[in-house]
Amino acid sequence: MHKFAGKWVGQYTYGPSYQEDVRGKSVAFTLEMEVGKFGAVTGRIADGYIDILVAENWATIRGRIRGKAIQFVKVYRNLWTMSEHEKIRVHSGHPSHEVHYSGEFQDEEFTGEWKILSVFVSEDGSVEERVDRGSWRMGRGT
Repeated sequence: MHKFAGKWVGQYTYGPSYQEDVRGKSVAFTLEMEVGKFGAVTGRIADGYIDILVAENWATIRGRIRGKAIQFVKVYRNLWTMSEHEKIRVHSGHPSHEVHYSGEFQDEEFTGEWKILSVFVSEDGSVEERVDRGSWRMGRGT
């Protein structure tokens, strides 16, 4: 078994691009991670919003570990959005946004940054991109 395989617990925190009532808020998560050949990472992750969103209570991850560096993408079962007052709306049948995580293992935990790239069409018909980001950390679960 790879030394990084197994259960991890942590939190992600919303960054400065989010509205004031969410900015700086942290959400706990649990990750069950498998590490395969050549550092391929797969697994499932549950966080504070998933129980509202999907019956299985999990999102999936895919990525890679190289040395102490990790990168993975988290995908929920359905697309979901959050209103200004943290009201969750599930858009069943629509693919989830991807959350890109990157980080490094140091002092017995992973720490890093996550980001979501959103592309949308504005009222004038132009295509715009927005990147929301935040931080994350996780340590060994029991």
